Amino acid sequence: FDYSYYKNPTGSTFAARVPVSKGAAPGMEFKALRVPSLTEDVASKLETLLGNLPGVERFSITLDTQELHIVFDEEQLTFRTLVQEMSTAGCSLKNIDAAILL
Repeated sequence: FDYSYYKNPTGSTFAARVPVSKGAAPGMEFKALRVPSLTEDVASKLETLLGNLPGVERFSITLDTQELHIVFDEEQLTFRTLVQEMSTAGCSLKNIDAAILL
C-alpha cells in the first residue's frame, strides 16, 4: 500500500494517490477538461472527499486548467455515485468542455 500527497509550489495543483493493493487491476479512468465549478475551495473539498471515498485509487486536480483526473474501482464505486459525491462537494460537471470515461 502506498499513500502520497502533492501540492504544486504555486499552490495551484493538487494530486493524491490513495492506498491500492499491489497487483490490483487497473481502474476506470475519468478525465474532465475545464470544469467551471472547480475553484480552490471546491478543490480542497474534493481532496478530502476523494481521499476518503472507498474505490478511489488515485486522482489529480489541476486548478490552472480546471482539469480532473480520477481513477476508481468500478466494483467499489459506480460512476453515478462518484458524480453525485462530487456534486455534494460543489463540483458540478455542468458546462464542462469535454470528458472521457475509460
